[in-house]
Amino acid sequence: MANMSYCRFRNTENDLRECMNALEDGTFLEGDELSAYESLMSLAEELVNFSPGPLEEDPDEEEE
Repeated sequence: MANMSYCRFRNTENDLRECMNALEDGTFLEGDELSAYESLMSLAEELVNFSPGPLEEDPDEEEE
């Protein structure tokens, strides 16, 4: 099920935390789950290195 745009980051954070907990608990991965883990790690590296610029509006910036 897709995340609603207003809570996608909050929901994704919770899902990533659940994945991290499973790995810390010693969960073994195989098949599609292992492939998804590898893809997720690659995407996480991209996210860490991504520089989107300001993520929120500057309340002091005047509108034209």
